[in-house]
Amino acid sequence: MTINRFLTAALLLACATACQVSLAQNMFHEEFLPKSGKGPGVLVMSGQTGPDSRRSYAKDLAEEGYYVLLLDGNDIHSRTKPGAQNFKEAVASMLASPNNTSSKVAVVGFSLGGGGALAQAIHQTETVSGVVAMYPATSWIQNVDRLVERMNVPLLFISAEKDTYNNCCLIEKAREIEATAKAKGKSFEFVTYPDAEHGFDLTGRNYRRDYVTDSWKRTMEALKKAHANTAR
Repeated sequence: MTINRFLTAALLLACATACQVSLAQNMFHEEFLPKSGKGPGVLVMSGQTGPDSRRSYAKDLAEEGYYVLLLDGNDIHSRTKPGAQNFKEAVASMLASPNNTSSKVAVVGFSLGGGGALAQAIHQTETVSGVVAMYPATSWIQNVDRLVERMNVPLLFISAEKDTYNNCCLIEKAREIEATAKAKGKSFEFVTYPDAEHGFDLTGRNYRRDYVTDSWKRTMEALKKAHANTAR
């Protein structure tokens, strides 16, 4: 190995370590590895209730062969925390990890975490390969046109038509985003479930197995497309 190559390798190792240390200090994160120990990176961001309810989902993704990093959505979409910086550090940590085999990461966000994905991920073309937003929080969006202008990575947007939870994720706002994205020719797939309420994929009165099955299938297809050309 030449001196220059040695120095480059050393710098990459130092950067990876620094990113991981910074991430550990600033926010919750938990890794899930596929059986092979390595795979394309997928960043999962929970809703407001925190990451506990998304741990099994992250495990299921890892079983599909992905290297998964689970985050608390409250660290990404918050008025009191540096969400943009936290997201950037999480992505950098994943890309630097020896467990990651992709040059970009895909992002899956639920509710508040889905809002975080819309806020932080949809314009990151150099590091994000695709986004799946599950009944994402949209009440914070004041200018739909401006949001859609930033929509430069493929997006699968899944909405529950009967979602009235805290008015965070109303179908009317989702349809406005869809119409604007369609008019601007954005890479946007919009799916709605007529009888679904907020958290239809979580155990409880709102749970709908049929919608869970369909949304999982669509997510798998979206992730496969997102990572089709990201091997490094």
